[in-house]
Amino acid sequence: HELGSTIDGHEVGFERVEDIRDAQVLVTVGNNGVRARLQARAEALGLHITTYTSHRAHLVTQEELGAGSVVLAGAVVNWAARLGKGVIIGSAAVVEHDAQVDDFVHVSPGAVLAGGARVGKGCFIGVNASVVAQVTLADGVTLGAGAVAVEDLREPGVYAGSPARRVD
Repeated sequence: HELGSTIDGHEVGFERVEDIRDAQVLVTVGNNGVRARLQARAEALGLHITTYTSHRAHLVTQEELGAGSVVLAGAVVNWAARLGKGVIIGSAAVVEHDAQVDDFVHVSPGAVLAGGARVGKGCFIGVNASVVAQVTLADGVTLGAGAVAVEDLREPGVYAGSPARRVD
């Protein structure tokens, strides 16, 4: 079970699985794809993937917090919101009631996901961006800083502006 000092080209803080077999592991790399690969590798090695919630965050319930998810200071995750695996909720971000955030999404500081919003796998929500109530983002959408998604974004790509329009 030798791991070497890198996984996918990223340095790790241990050499052998045996060194961390009983540890709780949290992968917090900012790149969604890299985070997904590293967490999958840790899971395949049989390691325990934990979650982290800042004591300064407000979660109505932790029952819908996927393995490897992180909720940072000042963030709010409201009633019946669900976070998938490996999700990062940045400082002061808001995930409102009944919102669904799929696996390996990054919600940047100050972003708001209104009630019933759906965010697909691997999305990146920029600083102070907003997703209006009941709007769905397809897998792989990048919503730029300050952008406002007022209707479903059905194709992966980069969106900016208010209302958000595809720019790539």
